[in-house]
Amino acid sequence: MQLEAWAWEGHQQATATVYGALGIPIPKEPEVPVNSCADDNNIGQRMLDKHIQVGAGYQEQAAVVVEERLAQAAIRLAMILNDAAKSGL
Repeated sequence: MQLEAWAWEGHQQATATVYGALGIPIPKEPEVPVNSCADDNNIGQRMLDKHIQVGAGYQEQAAVVVEERLAQAAIRLAMILNDAAKSGL
């Protein structure tokens, strides 16, 4: 399967079209060990405390990428399910 390639494709597209449009770079968070799935180290609160706001232009640009990626994901999921059905899984 091409799952890893698809993941990297999504990352590269986001980096090229969306992250760069944020304007002011968001400082990188320090590495914090995570001990379990429930241990989120309060990342949501830390990001909220930064008071980062994006404009309408950014949101419109990001929405186009999100819609494209969701359509690709739906097609790819259908391909995986069809292959699974053909092989009797």
